[in-house]
Amino acid sequence: MEIYLLGDDDHSDSVEAQFKIGFDTIGGLLHWQPVHEEIAIAAFIRANKKSFPRGTEYNNLDQQQWEYVRGLVWPDDPSCLLFKDSRDSNNKFDLGDDFLGEFNHGKKTCMTQRSHFGDLQLLHGMASAVDEDPNETKKNIFAWLKVMYKLAVGDEINEHDLVCDKLSDSFSASTSGSQTLRDLLLGSTPEYHKVDISRRALGVCLHMIQDSYAVGHTLRRLENANDLAGRDKDGELSSTHSAIHPR
Repeated sequence: MEIYLLGDDDHSDSVEAQFKIGFDTIGGLLHWQPVHEEIAIAAFIRANKKSFPRGTEYNNLDQQQWEYVRGLVWPDDPSCLLFKDSRDSNNKFDLGDDFLGEFNHGKKTCMTQRSHFGDLQLLHGMASAVDEDPNETKKNIFAWLKVMYKLAVGDEINEHDLVCDKLSDSFSASTSGSQTLRDLLLGSTPEYHKVDISRRALGVCLHMIQDSYAVGHTLRRLENANDLAGRDKDGELSSTHSAIHPR
C-alpha cells in the first residue's frame, strides 16, 4: 500500500492521505486504480450476484455494495481511521491524519501497527515474523478465514461473539479481545445505522485471498515457470500465456 499526502488545487494547507486501495484524490491530482475493489466487483459480477449487476463500477457503488468495500479496506485500516463515523454514510473518507499517526508512530499493540508490521500481517497473506514456518502462516490465515467466512454466511458464529473466544490466538480477554466481532470490524466508526457485518466479514476474506496472490505479499512457486516472460515495464510479472498458475 503506497501512501501520499497531497494538497488541494489552491495549494492550501488541506491534506489528505492517499492510498492505493481505491481512494479518490483531492482536486484530481492523482487517480489510482482501486485494485482490491475492482477484483471483488468483477468476481461478484462473474458469480451473477444480483446485488452487483453488470455495469457496476467502483465509482457507482451504492451503500449496500460499500459494506463489502468496507470489509475489503479493513485489513489495511483495521481501526477504521480512514472513514468518518457517520450514522447515514459508510463511504465518506476522513482526513487520514489519525491513520498516518498510527501507521508511522503508533504503539506496536495498536491494530494498524499489528496489521502492517506485526502479528496480524496474516491479514495480507503474509508471515508475521522473519523465518516463520510457512505452515504456521497458513494455519494462522485459515484460522481467521474460518471465523470471517462463518460470520459472513451466518454459520455457528455471529457478530455478538467475543473476539477472544473466536480468535484466541490473536486476542486475549485482557486486551481488545473482550470486544465483539462486530466491534472489531467497526473500529472507530460504530455509528452507521445500516451496517451489514456479514458483508464486511466477506470483504475481509476477499482481501486476504487477493493479497495471497499478490507478488508484493506472497512468494509462490509457479507450476508453469517456463512460461514466465519476466517483468513488464511496471515491474509486474508477465507470462507468455494468458495466466500464471501458482501452486
